[in-house]
Amino acid sequence: MILRDILKCETREQFEALALQYMDEVFSLFAPLEALLDRNILSQDVSSIELHMSAVESWRNRVARQLAFATAGLEIAKSSRYLPAPAKGVTESIREGIKRELAAPWSAVCLYLSELIRSVDSRVNLCKKQLGVEFEGVRLAPSGRAA
Repeated sequence: MILRDILKCETREQFEALALQYMDEVFSLFAPLEALLDRNILSQDVSSIELHMSAVESWRNRVARQLAFATAGLEIAKSSRYLPAPAKGVTESIREGIKRELAAPWSAVCLYLSELIRSVDSRVNLCKKQLGVEFEGVRLAPSGRAA
């Protein structure tokens, strides 16, 4: 999905359907990354840790790109684009409720993707620590202490 797909939605129903479809796509797209993050990497095999670290890190840009799309969807959901015009029987609280309803799936995806980025960064840092690679400007020994 790209931003163009979000902007093509002309009705609230289309926008809601797109949000649900996008949620499914995102969760499917990042299932392999979640499987990598679920792996135990407490190993002494340097090459397997390096391979794991590079595999996990290679996902970061894809997650960040999808987070940008989800954020765009969230901002559109918060706008008045799909709200009924103020009229008798359509109070401001009803309009605000519709905004929240439209924003909920996008907000959930944004949170999921933000946490995935944190998990990727955390895993890469753990791998670096295990390997004794430079970590925040300090060379670490495999024990995790400054060398």
